[in-house]
Amino acid sequence: MSGRKPARKRGWGRWLLRGFLALVVLALLAVCVLAVMGKVAESRWEKLAAEIRASGQPLTLDEVLASRPAIPPEEDGGPIIYAALSELKKVDVPYEGVLMLDDKCEFEFPERLDAKCLEHTREYLKSHAGVLDQLTELLEYPDARLRIEYASDVIGAMSSSSHVFSKLRDLCKILYIDAAVASADGDHDRAARDTTLLLRLAGAIHEEPTLIANLIAMAVESMAARLTTESLQLPETDAPILKRLQVAWERSEKMHGFRMVLLGERAGDLNMMTPTYGFAPSQPGVLTSPPWWTSVVGLRAYFLNCNRMNLAEYYSILIEATDRLPKDLWSTAQSEEKRLQSRNPLNMSAGFAAPVVTRAIELHLRSLAESRCVIAILASERYRLANGAFPAELSDLVPAFLDGVPADPFDDKPLRLKHEDDGALVIYSIGANETDDDGSIDPPQGRGRAPDVGFRLLPPEKRALPTIE
Repeated sequence: MSGRKPARKRGWGRWLLRGFLALVVLALLAVCVLAVMGKVAESRWEKLAAEIRASGQPLTLDEVLASRPAIPPEEDGGPIIYAALSELKKVDVPYEGVLMLDDKCEFEFPERLDAKCLEHTREYLKSHAGVLDQLTELLEYPDARLRIEYASDVIGAMSSSSHVFSKLRDLCKILYIDAAVASADGDHDRAARDTTLLLRLAGAIHEEPTLIANLIAMAVESMAARLTTESLQLPETDAPILKRLQVAWERSEKMHGFRMVLLGERAGDLNMMTPTYGFAPSQPGVLTSPPWWTSVVGLRAYFLNCNRMNLAEYYSILIEATDRLPKDLWSTAQSEEKRLQSRNPLNMSAGFAAPVVTRAIELHLRSLAESRCVIAILASERYRLANGAFPAELSDLVPAFLDGVPADPFDDKPLRLKHEDDGALVIYSIGANETDDDGSIDPPQGRGRAPDVGFRLLPPEKRALPTIE
């Protein structure tokens, strides 16, 4: 009996040794498998990247920026924008008592204006006269491009442009305030100039290949839409000024596009998915070869390359859809977001990007709808001045006041027109719910958006100058 115990110990030792060797073999096998998976994924990504470039689409941010059409210096108003920003830096006056900028000053244009705040606002605008005069020169140039030096990484690209966009927002606020005061004073010519300048600034921002730039541009256009439609609630504007405004809006509407944004966002997201070995990227966009003992990070290379392929395919589908109707881009974004929700959880990057991009495309279509409604509103007011009544249908505006009836970007059908009981005219789009809510353009009580997108034009007998209290 005593001789059996040592044999049992030797048996356990052999099993432990065998188990350890088995684990080593499995680990080595796993390392080899992961390394092969990483290399295969790398090869597949390089093949896909080559196919995308062969189709003529840029992949990196530098390539996207280089793909923009060149603007001759004599046609580029970009330096005028920077000159105005430089002039803005020289002005240091407080916002206290300024309409729109001071929370204590209620800004209810065009219904009511606070007299004391209006006085402070005029002084504020007077101090910025040089900025406005400088910016007015922008109207002499057919195009304008910003000169933003983007960093190679996404976070750096955002921070490198944030300062410029912040100052541009300040510039747009000054234009908005000046146009509102000009409208209240009956100076429709100056108000039209400021509104046109807002649209020109929005157009310059639209050309930047980032989502944040596009959102800012849409916000500026929304300001311009509010200015245009609310100034029409005041006593009559001359027909030539209305025509000039309509031309400015038609020019701006043609610049709406989402392709450059998608190209830039794809480049930024792909850069974030670049496989690197270590704590910092060595060469963004280039796969480095790790030493044999770090082959376990083949899993990382596999994960990142699979996500790059998923991102590239997702954005490429949307980029191709920009060549079709706006509603097709909208429906494609919605269907792609649903499809990505059921994808492999390892390929999560496109799933994270999709909801943000879908929401941005919805806002893009909304901004486009607002622009087209403003164009139709201006044409309708010109029609009223010429014929004594609002048009019964939008087709009545063609061809004297419109080349064609603007299409609703959400369904590609003509924009809707509604005559209200009080004589007001409503021109609207069905909006993101893709349902005609009979021109319901007033937001619900509290937070939220109205179901339809559009504007209301009052009959002349209901228009009045704002009350100054």
